[in-house]
Amino acid sequence: MRAFMRGTPGTSSPRRRQGNEAGRACPFTRADAAAALDGARVAVAAETARTYAQACGFAAQADVARETARLQDQTLDLTRRLLDAGRGTRRDVDQAIVLAENARAQAPSFEAERRASLYALATLTGRPPAEAAWPGPMARR
Repeated sequence: MRAFMRGTPGTSSPRRRQGNEAGRACPFTRADAAAALDGARVAVAAETARTYAQACGFAAQADVARETARLQDQTLDLTRRLLDAGRGTRRDVDQAIVLAENARAQAPSFEAERRASLYALATLTGRPPAEAAWPGPMARR
């Protein structure tokens, strides 16, 4: 039994033969591994750029939503003043209230999406999510 485990003189052990066969069976070379690594780096860089652009887009949408809410509040104020002056209707005021509330409800969802993008960006760049505050257009929030 012991002779079988060691192999016969002049032959390699079964374990060594398996290792050699596995080495020959692997079609990948060092260049293939380097190419795969480069491909992964490109994919991470592309995802980082896409996520940054997405975060910037959500920041811009949040700005627009806040400006729209401000304008809807002005419209509501004007509509109330028209009602007080006898030139508007209660229906106009109710409609202006709904529009103003809908406009105010938009910004928080864009801010949440922006924060989620910033957290993803932090992960892609190897930073902890607590460091998700970034310079530039997204730092002002």
